[in-house]
Amino acid sequence: TATNWSGNAVPGSGDDVIIPSGVNNFPTISSTVTIKSLNINASAELTVSLDGTLKVNNSSSVGIQVTGTLTNLGIIQINNTGGTALSISGSANAIAYLYGDTDIGNNGSIRGAGIYVDGGALEIDKDSDVNADLTPTVNINNVTGNGISCINGTVTIDENPYGSFEPTVTVNIGTLDTIGNIGIANTGSFDLLEGTINIGVTISRGVINTTVGINDGYFKLGTDGKLNIGSAGSSIGNHGLENDPGCTVDNSGTITIRNVNNHGIQNEGIFTQAGSGMLFIDQVTLNGITSAINTSFTNHGTIKIGNSATVEETGIDNKSAFT
Repeated sequence: TATNWSGNAVPGSGDDVIIPSGVNNFPTISSTVTIKSLNINASAELTVSLDGTLKVNNSSSVGIQVTGTLTNLGIIQINNTGGTALSISGSANAIAYLYGDTDIGNNGSIRGAGIYVDGGALEIDKDSDVNADLTPTVNINNVTGNGISCINGTVTIDENPYGSFEPTVTVNIGTLDTIGNIGIANTGSFDLLEGTINIGVTISRGVINTTVGINDGYFKLGTDGKLNIGSAGSSIGNHGLENDPGCTVDNSGTITIRNVNNHGIQNEGIFTQAGSGMLFIDQVTLNGITSAINTSFTNHGTIKIGNSATVEETGIDNKSAFT
């Protein structure tokens, strides 16, 4: 209500909204609300309910800054920002729960990353309520930076059931419009435990698991995790998946890489595939897998290279331990 806000007015489409800490009641959005930008301060909270829609348009910088807690059970749409669309940073306790549908850049450009996590946490899943969205979806398109950047933070994607209800969680990156840099850049902990990530058109790599400072990237796929990088009609501008020195990829799920303008996988760290793991690589301009000196590539699962479309050079180019 108006009396809860400064100026005794409910925020509107031209307003930069700040949710401060230390208030008696934090806001819940249960209708359609349009604002210019949103800043959730440390220890503050905002919830978009199952019936709520939050539209953020025309911010001159970051669309939504989360230093406290954001919970989305409904719909969030972010478009036409001068910076990153959704930033979860500034505090180790910063966290965003995306349990509903989140659309970024579907109807306007994003001048930065789609989602940026630095020191905080992002969770994409179904809410524990039986009435919650059973098909939570995150769409990220038309960004000049990375689709998702995880820097010294954690990203968890899961499909927690509720009784007999089995949810389906999907993250689409660059499937409608181009990602201006990398689909997913990780120097933290990125866990795709269950659910599907589809990466479409990127200017650079589909996924990079790399190091910043003392932080070595850890990228994990659970048994029911599916990572699709590129497709017959969507090209990746560089390596499909790059795993840098000191970093680890642990795959128990399914990775499919196709239509890549470099190596399918460039491994310079530790790559381990469990017995349940499956790796399919097709339609790449160089090698299917390149594993550099002083690296480790361990496979207990299934690898198929060039099974559906041509790999133009070597299937596996190994210069180190490959078992």
